[in-house]
Amino acid sequence: MASLNRCVTATLTTLSLFFGMIVYLSKPASADDVYVDNNCRRNQSLPQDDRFTIFYSSQIRSNSQNNWFYAGRYQDGAVIFCISRPDFREARTLSASQIQNQFIDKIVKVPNRNATFIVTVAEGNGGRVPLTDYRLDLNNPNRPVLTRLRRRLGRT
Repeated sequence: MASLNRCVTATLTTLSLFFGMIVYLSKPASADDVYVDNNCRRNQSLPQDDRFTIFYSSQIRSNSQNNWFYAGRYQDGAVIFCISRPDFREARTLSASQIQNQFIDKIVKVPNRNATFIVTVAEGNGGRVPLTDYRLDLNNPNRPVLTRLRRRLGRT
């Protein structure tokens, strides 16, 4: 009987998480979305064809200054990487051409490294495509260091 209760509890929990994720992912654009243009400047009144929606952001400290590192996704899935001073001051695209305007699977900040990220680039926006991991070092945002780590076949 205890085994059946655990099975039912696990199933209900899984279903709740699944439906919650479906509701979250299917939500339309909201007032909380932040849009940037192709020069990384914030502009909430851009038409859909001209805007990137920020999906990742992180505050970093480099060269004794606070900066924002953020990424915006275009409607086709391509991503633009940006760097700015807080509040989008002095916004500009990041000079890391291998990852600009690519399909990004994920961005992860490296623990205990203030301005270092792992960026996973998908070679296409379909299911089982090659993925390449890069280490992006922004300790000097004017000269980002991008290092290719590994390439593998993505999941479906």
